[in-house]
Amino acid sequence: MAALTAQQEATNASGNQDFQIGGSVAGSAEFSAPIELPPTDGSIGAQAVAVAMQYLGTPYVWGGGAPGGFDCSGLTSYAYAQVGVGLSHFTGSQWNEGVHVPADQLLPGDLVFFHSDLHHMGMYIGGGQMIHAPQTGDVVKISPLMSEYAGAVRPY
Repeated sequence: MAALTAQQEATNASGNQDFQIGGSVAGSAEFSAPIELPPTDGSIGAQAVAVAMQYLGTPYVWGGGAPGGFDCSGLTSYAYAQVGVGLSHFTGSQWNEGVHVPADQLLPGDLVFFHSDLHHMGMYIGGGQMIHAPQTGDVVKISPLMSEYAGAVRPY
């Protein structure tokens, strides 16, 4: 997978990357070095990750599903559309648009879901990390998988 650009590295290396969901701090990450991504295997999932990575630093926009701004399900549906896989632009629907996979079998590109009501999601990139659009006022970024993990779906 391609190396991160200087702007992407700056976005991810800017210190404590706390994000809030539902009013409480749901996770944080501190990045002191560029994220090391697994080599791409050419799979559809790896291709979708490569697309999503192009949008690191893009603003979060509620209901956003285009390069000008993304919400969590908009980022995943957009990335997969670019590699020929159609997904709904709704977290609850994406939960049902593929094969559920156990956490110990996650592959880059798998959709990862959080909280019992599935109100947040991201795309697994490998190494216990995901790319996601967290919340209003934030940007598309890489974070560790959150503690309130609910499950994963492979949409291809």
